[in-house]
Amino acid sequence: MDFSMDTLMAWFESAVDWAIKNRMQVLGGIVGFVVLGSGVAVYRYMANQTKMAAHKELLQLVRMMEEPVRVSGEGSEELKSSLEMQKWNKVAAAAEKDYQEFKSTSLGSTFLVFQADALNNLGKKAESLVAMRKAVDAMDVAAVRDYYQLKLALMLIDQADDVAAKEGLELLKKLSNNQKSAANDRALYYLGEYFWVNKQYAEAKNNWQQLVVKYGGEKGATELIDKAKERLELLAV
Repeated sequence: MDFSMDTLMAWFESAVDWAIKNRMQVLGGIVGFVVLGSGVAVYRYMANQTKMAAHKELLQLVRMMEEPVRVSGEGSEELKSSLEMQKWNKVAAAAEKDYQEFKSTSLGSTFLVFQADALNNLGKKAESLVAMRKAVDAMDVAAVRDYYQLKLALMLIDQADDVAAKEGLELLKKLSNNQKSAANDRALYYLGEYFWVNKQYAEAKNNWQQLVVKYGGEKGATELIDKAKERLELLAV
């Protein structure tokens, strides 16, 4: 199609006339575009600020957990036990507060894991399990979720309740059977450990042998593989 300069000028003039007649709509569109762009920029800025604040709170929580309780003198053991309880109560409360504030971030589930640890140290097993289950459900990254599931499995096995212990064992077996799981090596070790404690030595040997065969040749083999090898030597005697 042949476009002449006159045609282009006519289109341009028509466009200008339309813009003048509909200047409010045009202005609204421009303002809307600017507001939208500003909104996206503000959202990204606030999201980044929130993430930085979450990291800061997480570091503070780690320091609280790692801070040793030191006392000396007469009655020190009783005092130390009391101070330990105070410490873990503070950690549990801080972790809950941080989770509520930062649960929309990628670190939200991590605060739940710390809360579960604190509650477990306080002897609140049931509440600890609730927090750990929430952490597993809240984690979107598959590899990290596998490690959370492993921790949950071990916590369940440690329960006096037979139903909970059975659930934990089944979860541990599931992770040990899934070669694609990021926690597969650790699941194999701890499943072997479970059978070892329960004097089911053939099953323990089977899991540890799988661990050594699958992962023993990798560079930087884990400490768990070395432990598995030591146990296998004992079983061979």
